[in-house]
Amino acid sequence: MEKSTLSIKETLSITFRTLKILFHAAPGGIAFLGILSTIAGVCPFLTLILSRAFLDSLARACGQQAFEMKIIWLLFFLFLTNMMLSVVNNLSILLKSDVSGRISLLVNAQVLEKCVHLPMSQYDNETTYNRIRFTSEQTSIRCTNLINTFFSIVQCLISFASVVCVLVSFNGIIVIASVVASIPLFFVNKYVSSFWYKISVGRVEKQRYSDVLRDLMLRNDNIKELKLFGSLSYLKSRILNQQTDFFREDQMNRKKFCKIDTAQKAANDFVILLLKLWIIILGIKQRATLGTINLYTSSLDQIQSAIFSFCTQLNTFYEQALYLKSLFDLFDMQTEDENCGTPLTEPIRTIEFRHVYFSYPATNVYALKNVSFVLDDRHTYALIGLNGSGKTTLLKLLMKLYKPTLGTILINGQDIEEIDTAGLRKRISAIFQDFIKYPFTAEENITISDLENANDLHRLSKVIDDAGAAEVIDGLPHRLQTQLQKGWNGGTELSQGQWQKIAIARCLFKQSDVYLFDEPFSALDAISEQHIIKRLNLKTKMSITIFITHRYSSL
Repeated sequence: MEKSTLSIKETLSITFRTLKILFHAAPGGIAFLGILSTIAGVCPFLTLILSRAFLDSLARACGQQAFEMKIIWLLFFLFLTNMMLSVVNNLSILLKSDVSGRISLLVNAQVLEKCVHLPMSQYDNETTYNRIRFTSEQTSIRCTNLINTFFSIVQCLISFASVVCVLVSFNGIIVIASVVASIPLFFVNKYVSSFWYKISVGRVEKQRYSDVLRDLMLRNDNIKELKLFGSLSYLKSRILNQQTDFFREDQMNRKKFCKIDTAQKAANDFVILLLKLWIIILGIKQRATLGTINLYTSSLDQIQSAIFSFCTQLNTFYEQALYLKSLFDLFDMQTEDENCGTPLTEPIRTIEFRHVYFSYPATNVYALKNVSFVLDDRHTYALIGLNGSGKTTLLKLLMKLYKPTLGTILINGQDIEEIDTAGLRKRISAIFQDFIKYPFTAEENITISDLENANDLHRLSKVIDDAGAAEVIDGLPHRLQTQLQKGWNGGTELSQGQWQKIAIARCLFKQSDVYLFDEPFSALDAISEQHIIKRLNLKTKMSITIFITHRYSSL
């Protein structure tokens, strides 16, 4: 569970890291926004001064019953000030949109890059999925809010400072009273921000679960079973019940906060009313002009507006910091350096497991226990065992997706932990029992295993034939360029056996020293299986080939 509050130190740290991202993404845009915010902050002060002069000139003209040209000039300058503020605000909106887009692109790129380098062990933790989902979902809107909030705070501070100078010259106690009256607003907003953040974080996994159910309903290859068992209505009710619970909880909380906010603002407005009466009484006693009294009462309104906006924006910034903490927590997660270690300069000739033990993170049960064997090239090996006996786990250790809990794995006599991970994986190819069905063309589904040689049409044609997939490709409306999976424009769905042939071709397209086949024929008919096995015997005869299978015909 993520924290729902931040210390001052944490808030400052997040602010510093966020500003670093802002200036890295759009330094020119940030600087220009700073200038525009300064101008927008000064405009209310100019309006107050011009309004005072205008009212005094108007009162004097009415008393003398003589029109003054000064009135027209003051009205014109008021018009120019308002016009300038309007132009500045429109430019700010346009620029903020551009800067937010750049920041969103940068942050999304960094999130995806982080996901690429997270070790396999992180993906065994549900917190990782929740954190990735939360940051990916919130990044764009939080970047936009952050830009708006940051420069609104700058504008509020400038506006507050300029107007305070006016009111302090009249009576400093009024300024202090105005600020003190606004303090409860800050803490109320802070509490509300923390509360809604806690609600959002607590819902991530439930929302992710609802999304999975929705995806199940919308997948073409699931419809037949869902309709047969009449499960669609059940899934629909599970999704809608969850959304209804969220709605009712939000509705109840909004009513509660509406009452608190109304009471707090009513108390604040009453204090401001008393302060205005005080200004009017003091103004009358000091024989101040109508423009002067209006200047001070309007200054009080401007101060209150600036304080109210500042408190709101400050709490909004705090709220963004809460959400951005999840982003930085993701950035701070430990990654694996796949290019660290000794490069493999020769083909893989031998693989040895020496007394290897392994248990998955957060478990005390060994998936592998005291496993030892030696594999040599130019040989094909079969792993046979009961479900859950650790066969696939052994392959994961060989691919260096996990480290052994105890024991050693040797590649060509060298400890696997000392070998460059990326280089090792380049020499291994595999088809897994739960292979991926990419929503790409048939060609991309095969060549994705070795993108550096994706244009090698001769190799592509050869592996399609070796995998028995030629008939599958020839039957597609646009052959290799056919979009696979229904649900996409022009998409074509394949049977499970046809998909398995595509996955075998993908495995073979990557020329490797080690081939791993995890139940590669589970969906194939006997004729296709024998055809592929004969081809594989020729294709992989110089390599180390490992089969996991329960089918004796494959053996």
